[in-house]
Amino acid sequence: MQSAGLLHALLYAVGLIRVPLPVLAEELLSPLDASCRGTQCFAVFSLREDFHGAMRRCAQRRGILMTVRSTVSRDALGFLLNRVPGRFWIGLNSSSGCPDTADGSQGFRWVTGEPETDWSADGGCSARCVTVSREDGFRFTAEPCGDAPHGFLCEFRFQYPCSPLAPGSVATYRLPFGLRGGSLRSLPPGSVYPPGSVYPPGSVYPPGSVYPPGSVYPPGSVAMSGDSAWRCAAGAWVRAPWSCEMEEGGHACTCGQGFELAEDGWTCTDIDDCAHEGRCPDRKHVCVNTAGSFRCACPSGYKSTGATCVDVDECVPAPCEHLCVNTAGSFRCACYEGYRLTSSAPERCELHCGRQECPAECDPNDPTLCACPENYILDAQEAGRMVCVDIDECAMGACEQVCVNKYGSYSCSCHKGFTLGSRNRCVRDWGDATTEDREGSSSWTTPGPGPTGRTSRLTAGALLGISVSAVVSFLIAVVLVVHLLGQRNQEERDLQQDLDWQRDVDWQRDPDL
Repeated sequence: MQSAGLLHALLYAVGLIRVPLPVLAEELLSPLDASCRGTQCFAVFSLREDFHGAMRRCAQRRGILMTVRSTVSRDALGFLLNRVPGRFWIGLNSSSGCPDTADGSQGFRWVTGEPETDWSADGGCSARCVTVSREDGFRFTAEPCGDAPHGFLCEFRFQYPCSPLAPGSVATYRLPFGLRGGSLRSLPPGSVYPPGSVYPPGSVYPPGSVYPPGSVYPPGSVAMSGDSAWRCAAGAWVRAPWSCEMEEGGHACTCGQGFELAEDGWTCTDIDDCAHEGRCPDRKHVCVNTAGSFRCACPSGYKSTGATCVDVDECVPAPCEHLCVNTAGSFRCACYEGYRLTSSAPERCELHCGRQECPAECDPNDPTLCACPENYILDAQEAGRMVCVDIDECAMGACEQVCVNKYGSYSCSCHKGFTLGSRNRCVRDWGDATTEDREGSSSWTTPGPGPTGRTSRLTAGALLGISVSAVVSFLIAVVLVVHLLGQRNQEERDLQQDLDWQRDVDWQRDPDL
């Protein structure tokens, strides 16, 4: 408990002073005392307000008027009012008019909405609110809501509390709702362990100190005024990288150079030093923001030479297979005629024709060793000239329905009502088919041909294949004719032999024949 606040409350209660301290400095209003346990804190404030004014005061600190509905809250009530005289509002009241008392509450409800059925007050249809005092044995007392008793009690609920940093030691914490104290079982998020308190066990000396890195403060060491504060955040104590000085009724945090204080009054955020132009000496440099500062650097593809940036010639290490073209801050690869850059490796080149036929790429020492682009076939023409001829995949039945041949490739599509499936097969799409489709409509569409698209036609290679097939068929026919003629001649010889044998037999029987 704060001794000054308690002394003021006592003097105020006995009437030796008539103006409460919080009224003289309302913005510095702090609780006289608080009790924190688990995820709840309860605080008592010495400020005369009517019931609704007390509700607003608690809400300004993100709390509500205290509800006394558990063992924890009853224990806290006894602890807070045990040494503080006077009457104090709690969060229980009834509305104006005569309420329906069927639920046994006589119309009294907590500010959280639940009815109070374990306590009853004398009748009356006017709005009534409840106070509690030590002098009345902590019994609930109903009185007009417009009265201004000695103060009020607030309740604060939260998640992820922190345990005390140095149990059993002298420590002064600053809680979000204004309390400064040390006898607390848990502390809500936002609580501060300020300079001047005992360092938490295991605290490490800051970088740059005279001690080796990782050195731990001796037990019982007290934080000096120039050191950083610790703050409870999500159930853990975090050392603030800035200075927070505790002042009467609050705190004042300052940030280091290159940082600014955020709206929450605790967080230091980096200032974007590159948000303003002219940070760097020339336009070739780029400004790079860093934590608390900035630096000037050359963009990618440039290097620093003194106070300026010059282009790096990326073509020096020969990154391209054929040709390299240096550009401002970068480079690009190119290929010799008859080649193009590959899609998988932009620095590599592959053969490319883009026409019906192109000269083959042959070994100058062996003209019979030639290469063609993919999907082209080598063909020998007059005077031993070797060319690469586009393969017409459509003539070879590459597609089931619609085929469009392209230079070095082809594309398949399907008639209306069909969908192209695997292996270029067309599957009937009954889900999208119309009645006309189901009756066998032959209408179809094909995607427009690309820059190299054209109608299928016989090529020189195809003609050569047809010619070879014709020659083979002719040879087979000749062999068959020869075989038939040979068989006929054999039959004639056999017949002649039979006639000669019959003549000999007849002559032996009658030589005169």
